[in-house]
Amino acid sequence: MPRAYIMRFSKAISKVSGLDDGTVRKALKKGLRHMSLFKNEICAKYPQTFKDAMHRAKGFIDLEEENKRVEQKLARTRDEVTKASEECEERTTRHERLGLCYLAEEIARQSRVGKIGSDIRVTA
Repeated sequence: MPRAYIMRFSKAISKVSGLDDGTVRKALKKGLRHMSLFKNEICAKYPQTFKDAMHRAKGFIDLEEENKRVEQKLARTRDEVTKASEECEERTTRHERLGLCYLAEEIARQSRVGKIGSDIRVTA
């Protein structure tokens, strides 16, 4: 439930006088997203007053914003882990290439000095 909706709703309500609390609470409920946690909460336990509804809305807004912050932090962490993993893979590949080059050079050297047969071939 976006903070902006509650702010707009509160501002609109403050400009109108003479509405009973029940009408205001019903209008608030109708404006909430279908199946949102706050709408489910309002349907399960209808607020006694508009003030009660706003107090409960603040709790849901805070929870939603905290969840968003945590998700952003997790996304950054996932990106960092992915980057580190790619760098590690790149280093491993580079080391593997160095190892294979060393192996090829060693085979060629041992072949030249006669330690291994000339029938061994190194292909790319």
